[in-house]
Amino acid sequence: FIERAFLPLLRRIGFEVEASLDRAGFYPNGGGRCRVQIRPRVSGNRQGDEADRGSGFAPLRLLTATATGAPALSATACLAGLPRNIAERELAVVRQRLSLPPERCGIEEHPDAFGPGNTLHVVAEADGFANIFTGFGALRVRSEQVAEEAVRATQSFLASGAAVDEHLADQLLLPLALARGGSFITTEPSGHTRTNIEVIREFLPNRIAIESAAPGQWLVTVEPQSIL
Repeated sequence: FIERAFLPLLRRIGFEVEASLDRAGFYPNGGGRCRVQIRPRVSGNRQGDEADRGSGFAPLRLLTATATGAPALSATACLAGLPRNIAERELAVVRQRLSLPPERCGIEEHPDAFGPGNTLHVVAEADGFANIFTGFGALRVRSEQVAEEAVRATQSFLASGAAVDEHLADQLLLPLALARGGSFITTEPSGHTRTNIEVIREFLPNRIAIESAAPGQWLVTVEPQSIL
């Protein structure tokens, strides 16, 4: 999610961030480890926006994310310390329910993870970033149920015609409030999204608005801070 959904949009805003996975971690044992590098965007000259003049930092940009057509779908089943046929059963459901060809499905095994663990990820990619829908393996939960969890979330998102799903919407609010603002079309805002908005309002002067844009779609607009 961080690598394929969140960071591409942060880079579009102007943040320079890279992330790599050192070791996968799975519920309930955890143990995952990632490495993140964040670089200041130092401007080569001081001829940028008036608000940034003299700061030495390159200006951040406005973000607009709207649906641009049908996304390309793929799926990956991840395993740690579990039989490979678990992933194969999950992907069989995904291929049938989402009409995915075998070459768009893959299995990742993580022998160094603190297993056992299993996740199934369906990736819907368009316009240079992705939305990720995940089913989580658990004790006494059949592989087919794990796959159905991810499939239903994917189908609901595709039917909405939105650009950003509810989980990615949560994560975009603070970067937009700290940058130049922006807007995106999302599915019905979750309680997490609305709570994030209220928390940001307690600390920052940005105006953040949510309005219905079409059936199943909401427009979220984050206005820039006046000091920026």
